[in-house]
Amino acid sequence: MLHISKQVDYAVQFLLSLAKMKQGCYLSARECAERHGFSFLFLQKIITKLRRSGIVAAKKGVAGGYYLCQDPHLVSLKTIVESLE
Repeated sequence: MLHISKQVDYAVQFLLSLAKMKQGCYLSARECAERHGFSFLFLQKIITKLRRSGIVAAKKGVAGGYYLCQDPHLVSLKTIVESLE
């Protein structure tokens, strides 16, 4: 049986939210945390790790937020787990 940590679960849900967004749209971490009932600070730590691994990037500014750097079909569960370790 595979055990998925809370960190991996949050990361997958965050990435799924990004994958559902239209091209050129951005998602704020606060909005995602509120929508899913996540701890904002915990999600920020997860996003930092995802940014370092090159899966997501950020656009600064009032209308900014996070977006996927890769095709969502190419991001595997293994890649997500490795980026969080």
